[in-house]
Amino acid sequence: MSTPTIVRFKGGPLSGQAEASDEHDYDPVRGSGAIMADMAYRDYSAHPPAPGTAWWVMCRVHDGRLAGPHFYKIVAGETKAGRLELLCEYGGTEYPAGNN
Repeated sequence: MSTPTIVRFKGGPLSGQAEASDEHDYDPVRGSGAIMADMAYRDYSAHPPAPGTAWWVMCRVHDGRLAGPHFYKIVAGETKAGRLELLCEYGGTEYPAGNN
């Protein structure tokens, strides 16, 4: 990644803020979720889905009682001071029906 991405997760097991970067000396759960959100946002931006389609990212928690897939909807993304800032809202443990 050339520039850092700050991701704010609202709800779910990743709730809070994380930075997606090439460094792996941070919270491995939230940090890996931030990397997935960064990749999904860039992919959606390069290949936009149909208008009105929600942008979803799956983040996997590997250990503990919340282990498994968790889905977040990317609801906002903007570049501030040379870094990408994303807001992701929790959608549950199954891919949301209707994709919106």
